[in-house]
Amino acid sequence: MGEAESMPVAEVRALPQLNRVELHQANFFLGAVLALLSLIPVVHLEIGVIGHCALTIALISTVLVFPRLRLFVPPELWRGVPLFLVLTFLLDLALFAGLGNFLDALIRLNVLLVGYRAVAFRRRREDPQLILLCLFLVIIVAATTVSVLFFLQIVAFAALSMVLLFNANLLGNTARRESPEEIWMGFSWRHFLMRLGECLHLRLFGMALGLFLFILSLSAAIFLLIPRLDLESRFGFLGMRQAAGVAGFNEQVGLRDITNILNDHRTALRIDPPSRR
Repeated sequence: MGEAESMPVAEVRALPQLNRVELHQANFFLGAVLALLSLIPVVHLEIGVIGHCALTIALISTVLVFPRLRLFVPPELWRGVPLFLVLTFLLDLALFAGLGNFLDALIRLNVLLVGYRAVAFRRRREDPQLILLCLFLVIIVAATTVSVLFFLQIVAFAALSMVLLFNANLLGNTARRESPEEIWMGFSWRHFLMRLGECLHLRLFGMALGLFLFILSLSAAIFLLIPRLDLESRFGFLGMRQAAGVAGFNEQVGLRDITNILNDHRTALRIDPPSRR
């Protein structure tokens, strides 16, 4: 009995964690990187959005390197930016886009909104807004361009979004609200990176990475197993049928392809000779 009482007790050492100020700083950096990830591919869209993207990317990059610059902006100016963006959208729609190109003006407005939401001081409910704005740009780029890089972009976007939401939930567990001056007044890149290195746990990071890859693989499997429905033929009366050109030859024709050919009344070949001869 005496020997059992004299055995040493192992000490449980608490793992180092980021405090709330550092979590706020990490939350801003995650949102800024997410915004840059969704904005850079938009420059390939031929809708006159290069100027908007260049201005927004330059603004986010500058504030990302020097985050304390936002403290010099008066609060009245932050509150007036949304009204300015609405007026800019209306002016763009009236002078350049018109009602026929409403989507182009909406994309340009979304680029400016992403820039504003990324550099402004965000609360918990505004982090999902930034993710949705960025997701809209990602979907537009995916629908208008065909590139293998889109797969890498959507994977990186999903990972950053999950980390951003997780970090926002950590900040939303308490009712305490830190002011911007309290968060950024004594900010130092050296101190912030050292704290990230101290609080980085390889085991937890590996578990999170493995869980993310599992969810990614499961989502890909579900996507492949979902049955495809020919909605255009079932809901043609709603105006969903779109004419699409078909070119080339195929040596393998299935039974369903034969049915589609018989029900296809589009023009297969048109010849315009220069003269009757």
